[in-house]
Amino acid sequence: MKRPSPTRRGFGAFPGLLAAAASTLLSAGCATIYARGLVRDAGGSPVGNAVVRVTSDETARPIAVSKTDANGCFSVSELAPRHRRGFTIEAAAPGFEPAAFRFTLHSPILLATLAGASADARSEIRSMSPKERSTLWEPLCVPAIPREASSLSPD
Repeated sequence: MKRPSPTRRGFGAFPGLLAAAASTLLSAGCATIYARGLVRDAGGSPVGNAVVRVTSDETARPIAVSKTDANGCFSVSELAPRHRRGFTIEAAAPGFEPAAFRFTLHSPILLATLAGASADARSEIRSMSPKERSTLWEPLCVPAIPREASSLSPD
């Protein structure tokens, strides 16, 4: 009895090619937008519940929306629309002028300073310096590693 060759059964090599093509198409546009930082007022106090919105520069359509926690911390992570690499992040809260910052996919850690709506100062978002990251952002926004985690091992 003659056995059929593997390439003649069903679709032969077609499923493998189809899977490879689908994988390539799905991953071709997959990139993740990642932005994180701290929102505070001009006096340095955290602004909780500020709305943080990421939009595409090409379409001006919202891609991701988040809110700051009580410490003013935010983190936004979302799949980027296909072939889009330029984005704007905006921070806004009632009683404050909004601020915006342009970035590509992964932003540095950001510091948003919101000025009061009636103030002469301007709101701004900028990259944090290494010192600001260690003194402002890390103590408030980076989760502490539990003490028991230091005793964990892969054994």
